Amino acid sequence: MLFTSMGIFGLVPLVHAGLVNWSNPKRDAILYYEGAMALSYLTGTTFYVARVPERFRHGWFDLAGHSHQIFHVLVVLGALAHYGAALVFLEYRDQVGC
Repeated sequence: MLFTSMGIFGLVPLVHAGLVNWSNPKRDAILYYEGAMALSYLTGTTFYVARVPERFRHGWFDLAGHSHQIFHVLVVLGALAHYGAALVFLEYRDQVGC
């Protein structure tokens, strides 16, 4: 539940950016980044909870490629997507101001 809620809370910045920055020309790029963040977190959580791929091939993924590692890779990718959204937004704020 904790990891799923973190993924769902990734949708909060997505909705907030869409509503508050409606006239921002960079809005679509920010929304794509934030959507990628939420999708990455939720996908990683799904792998972790479902124990895919080790559920189907016992012993094959003991050292590399198991669900916990996939989860961490997707969480890092989600964090990078959020960072990308912040950079786009800060670049716009530097040009326009508050």
